[in-house]
Amino acid sequence: MLANNIRKPAHYISWLLVIITFLSGTYFSITHLTLAAIPILLLLIVMIISLIISLKRLSEEGYPSFFWTIIFAALCWLILPAGFYIGILLFVAAFLERQSHIPVEVGINEDGITLNHLPVRFYNWQLIERCMVKDGLLTIDYKNNKLYQRHIASDISDDDEKELNEYCISCIRQAALISSGPGN
Repeated sequence: MLANNIRKPAHYISWLLVIITFLSGTYFSITHLTLAAIPILLLLIVMIISLIISLKRLSEEGYPSFFWTIIFAALCWLILPAGFYIGILLFVAAFLERQSHIPVEVGINEDGITLNHLPVRFYNWQLIERCMVKDGLLTIDYKNNKLYQRHIASDISDDDEKELNEYCISCIRQAALISSGPGN
């Protein structure tokens, strides 16, 4: 599992979206004291309840998921006059916020390397020049001079590090033999 550096910025952006929605909905409700303000007030109350529940369920890193809170905020914007496009953007933000809580993992097997980013990426061994873990840092050097480096979230032993590096070297050599084999 790799270190996830996106959670902290996503957390602050989520707070900003919730606060802006709360202030906008409250302002609309105060300035339009009619029956039209009742759905907004109800959604704001549900949004606050969802926020309180989210804050009580902290993730391992101390960052709560604001997915449902932002969904309710988006529904508020859909009801507000001229808030349709902001509501749609908040739906997208809610799904991106949810994605920020998914652990970033790398799958390495005989077919290649899979990175579960958004979107999921797969690289076969023919595209990779070198792949290694050293001092808690995963480095993938592609043949097109692209370099991918990420810190590993959990400590791995020196033996596991050595075994993984040897496995990657053997997969890269095997891929090189296949691509330079007969008929190529």
